[in-house]
Amino acid sequence: MPRSRAIPVITVLALAAAMSFGPVQAKSTESVLYNFTGGADGGNPFAGLTEDKDGNFYGAASDGGASGHGAIYRIAPDGTLTVLYSFAGGSDGANPLSAPIVGAHGNLYGVTETGGGNCNCGTVYRISRKGKEKVLHAFTGQPDGFDPFASPVMDKQGNLYGTTLSGGTFYGSVYKIAPDGTETVLYAFAGGNDGDSPYPGLTIGKDGNLYGATSFGGTHGFGTVFELTPSGTKTILYNFAGSADAASPSSTPILDRRGNIYGIGKFGGGSCNCGAVYEIKSSGKEKLLHSFTGGSDGFSPGYGLTRDKAGNLYGATTEGGSENCDGFGCGTIFKLAPDGTETILYAFQGGPDGSTPDAAPIVDALGNLYGTANYGGADGDGVVFRLTQ
Repeated sequence: MPRSRAIPVITVLALAAAMSFGPVQAKSTESVLYNFTGGADGGNPFAGLTEDKDGNFYGAASDGGASGHGAIYRIAPDGTLTVLYSFAGGSDGANPLSAPIVGAHGNLYGVTETGGGNCNCGTVYRISRKGKEKVLHAFTGQPDGFDPFASPVMDKQGNLYGTTLSGGTFYGSVYKIAPDGTETVLYAFAGGNDGDSPYPGLTIGKDGNLYGATSFGGTHGFGTVFELTPSGTKTILYNFAGSADAASPSSTPILDRRGNIYGIGKFGGGSCNCGAVYEIKSSGKEKLLHSFTGGSDGFSPGYGLTRDKAGNLYGATTEGGSENCDGFGCGTIFKLAPDGTETILYAFQGGPDGSTPDAAPIVDALGNLYGTANYGGADGDGVVFRLTQ
C-alpha cells in the first residue's frame, strides 16, 4: 500500500459481524500463468495488467527485481515472463504500484511511488522496447506533488496526465508531462470541500477534459468526482456522502459514450460499509449499481474497474469470497451486468491460485480475463492469472 495517508482499514470486529458466508458459485476456470518468486523476477504484483496490440501483457511488481525495488515485466499469453527493467531504488525510481501504459513505438510509460532523488517523492518514467529507462520527471514534493500512485494517461500529442496523492499544496495534484519531460501542475487540491488525495488516475473525455476522483474531502468528506479542463479549471461533479452512498472512490473513472461515469467506492454502500460500484449520469445524478455485502459477495473492492463493449463491468475485491485467509476470504473477481446484476466469476482460495487481487482484470477479445493477485501462488509472492468464462 502507499506510504502516505492510506485509505483506512475497516474495523475487523465490525466487519466480521456484517459478513455472512455462503457457498461460492465460481463461474470461471482459473489458470495461473506465472508464479512470482520475490527474487529477480519480482514479487507482490499490486498493479494490474496492460495489453498491447500483439496480445502481450505488461505489469509491475512492487517488490523484488534485481535490486529489490520492483520491476516492470512483459508476459506472453503462454505465461512466458520477461523482466524489462528492475528499479535500483535511487534516481531511477522505486516501488511501482500501477501498470505501465503502452505508448507510441511500443514504449512503456508509468510511475514509481518512491525514488527519483533526494526527495524520494516518486518518478514518471519511460522504458523503451529494448529495456532502457529514462526518468521523464522526478517529483520534488511541493509544489509539484509526490507519491504518484495511478497509471498516467496519454493524449494524441503524447502528453502524459496523472495525479499525485500528496504534495502540491499538501493535498495532492494533477500534473502534465510534455513529451520533452516538461512538467506543469494543472491543479493543486486544497483539501476540505475542494477534495483531498486523488488515489485514482485520470480519464480523457471526448471533450478533451480530464475526469478523476479524490478519495477524501468534498462536501461530506468522503471524496469527489471532478472534471478538469486542460487549462486547469476544475468542476466537482459529485460529492460522495458515505453510509448508504459510496465512500472513498478508489478507481479511475470510466466514461461511456453518453458521458456517464462509472467507478468504485472503497467503502460505504450500506450498513456493511463494504464498498460499492457507482454510476454518475451525465446529468449529475448518482446511483449505486451494486453494494458489496461481505462474505461470498466480497468486500473492500480493489483499485480499478474495467468495462467491456457490452457495458459489463469487471473488478476485484481484496477480501471475501470464501472462508479462507483468516476467515475473511482471499478476494474475488466479479462481473456486473448493465442492470447491476452481479456474478462472482472467481473466489480465490489463498493457495496456489493466489490471494488478494488489488487491481481489476482486463478482458481480451474472446472474453477471457487476465489479472494479478498480490499474494499466494507457489511461492507466496503473487501470480498472474487467466480466467476463462
